[in-house]
Amino acid sequence: MGRFLSLKNVSSDSSFEIKPRVLRYGTHFVQLTVTCLKPEVRAFDYGFIKILPSPLRANIIGGSYRKVAFEANIAFNASLSWDPDVTNGPSG
Repeated sequence: MGRFLSLKNVSSDSSFEIKPRVLRYGTHFVQLTVTCLKPEVRAFDYGFIKILPSPLRANIIGGSYRKVAFEANIAFNASLSWDPDVTNGPSG
């Protein structure tokens, strides 16, 4: 069975936020139950949220153009590249 993300007693606000990186990639079933005490009313609805991986951020140091001899070895410095689903940028 999947994990439950409980939002009990949120408030009377009509929105809520799921923090980044809480849900894994894939399709998640979401059910919202609303309960009013006076008058006593209870209703629910459901839907699905699909989480997709973000594209990698490739940053190769030295520009976008290189000229090298045929069959020459070449090294690229991609240390500033990053995965936005893991960090908030190259430094973090």
